[in-house]
Amino acid sequence: MKRTPAIDVDLNQFLTGARTTLTTVRCCVATVLCALRPMALAILLVHGWLATAAAACDLAGAEPVTVLRLAETGDLFLADGRIITLEGIDWPARDEPARRAALVSALEHLFTAGSVRALFSVGVDRWRRQTAQLAVVVAGDTAWIQGMLLEDGLTFAWSGAAAPRCWPDLLSHEALAREAGRGLWSAPPSPSRITARVIYEGRVRSVRPGRRMTFVNFDSPGGQSPGWMLTQRQMAAFRQAGRDPATFVGKRLRLRAVAEPGEKRRLTAVAPHMVEVLE
Repeated sequence: MKRTPAIDVDLNQFLTGARTTLTTVRCCVATVLCALRPMALAILLVHGWLATAAAACDLAGAEPVTVLRLAETGDLFLADGRIITLEGIDWPARDEPARRAALVSALEHLFTAGSVRALFSVGVDRWRRQTAQLAVVVAGDTAWIQGMLLEDGLTFAWSGAAAPRCWPDLLSHEALAREAGRGLWSAPPSPSRITARVIYEGRVRSVRPGRRMTFVNFDSPGGQSPGWMLTQRQMAAFRQAGRDPATFVGKRLRLRAVAEPGEKRRLTAVAPHMVEVLE
């Protein structure tokens, strides 16, 4: 079952662009940058990530790390024994090998392009992993890794119940890929392709409270749209955040949600920061 909200990444097209960019800049970049591998150079230069003016995560306090291995699960094994995952982005499931391969390839090239720094979260999960925001430093310039992956459409912003650091910046870099139609966003999401994790956009038709759940229904031709379910606890969290779902009627929303299997096509968005009001 696929989880991506759009189409698979066209990695060959991405690499072709990288090679073209390398040819263009080879004659005019510093020697140390010309020594970089092609994909890393293309990522850092073509999107202006070296000396970038784009909004980026504040990584003050990030520490140097050495990445020994990147597992296909997205776990990064460091030389000091720690295991980290990339905070604030989605890592594809096993049944999405093309998306995994694209992310692994991009990250491996970035890790060899310069020195890596990590800003760690507090605490570890049950697998003794920490989440972290990562950066790569090349010739004295720092580029935010999560931002680059999002801006190239290789993944989308995702989190749990608590908003990660730099959540607004993660969304803004994802928006750049969506507006440019890059990677996952090269075709619009289709309601018929709703799968485990999804970014769903729709206009709210009605909000109906029930005894235990509140149901948010979306407009759709032929009744193809899913319903969004909120527990009483989730409703309280939204209201506490000043975002009462009852006020969403007639508004267009973007949800980062988990789609339940089955014919009823129900969505669960667990936290207020996972819902954007578009209009």
